Amino acid sequence: DGQDNLVRQLVIWMFFLPMAEVWSMDAYLRRKRGQKPQRQYMDNQIESIACLGLVMQICIIYADCTMARTFDEYSFAELDQSDWLWPDFPLVHYAANGNGTHKNWIADLIRTTPDLSQFMTLSGFLIEATCPPLCFLFN
Repeated sequence: DGQDNLVRQLVIWMFFLPMAEVWSMDAYLRRKRGQKPQRQYMDNQIESIACLGLVMQICIIYADCTMARTFDEYSFAELDQSDWLWPDFPLVHYAANGNGTHKNWIADLIRTTPDLSQFMTLSGFLIEATCPPLCFLFN
């Protein structure tokens, strides 16, 4: 899978961002002591091309995941022909019944309640499909 490539791409974008001024232990200790940061940052605002690139990279990941679940692997099939979603929304059901699933009451509840697993699959899909565009609306 492409997790290594993804981490590398995110790190490249982070090279051009002032991560140490915001996420380092020094920055945490400065904030804890009540000292002002070296530079003021605006909350929820894209300030540079690198920040835009990082946000776009994450949005592309979610958009790609949404497309992979709605369209056939080899062609753009209709939504009702997708193996992952329609008509019975089996994704969470498959995950709850997998070999690596721990036996606990939550997994048992998901296994025994098809409506719950269908709701969880649909809500997860809707979040993946709608949240990336919303990242750009509120900046």
